[in-house]
Amino acid sequence: MKKILLAICCVGFGVISKAQCDKNLRIAASKTEYLDTSGNVIRTVEETSSIVIGKNTITITPGNNPVMSGSATELSCNWDVPYQAGKSVYEAIFSNGNDTKNIILTIEGKKDNRVSCTLAIKESPEKIIRIVSDKFEEWQ
Repeated sequence: MKKILLAICCVGFGVISKAQCDKNLRIAASKTEYLDTSGNVIRTVEETSSIVIGKNTITITPGNNPVMSGSATELSCNWDVPYQAGKSVYEAIFSNGNDTKNIILTIEGKKDNRVSCTLAIKESPEKIIRIVSDKFEEWQ
């Protein structure tokens, strides 16, 4: 009986931890960090940026730079505590005319209840960008 109860609890917890994975998200930040391939901060820019994640699209508004938008192609999601402890990894294709980039966007919850987003471009592995959210919310 204990094993059955434990199995039901584990399945229920797994469903709850995955429940936020299909939500629309908005992330806003006031600082952008540019990292090297080892994760060291090379430069920091004070700028307002945002990331909006919809059902199949990701839109990034990076400070004063042009808006980038793309189609999400893959998602892996594992949150022990929704938006606090865990992470989601989105793969997406961003196109602008003849220029196509394969993006990996990782959203991670940290102990201090802050959510960070790391953006990597497969074609330029040396370019890694991170923002730590000032505001993180679900939207309809």
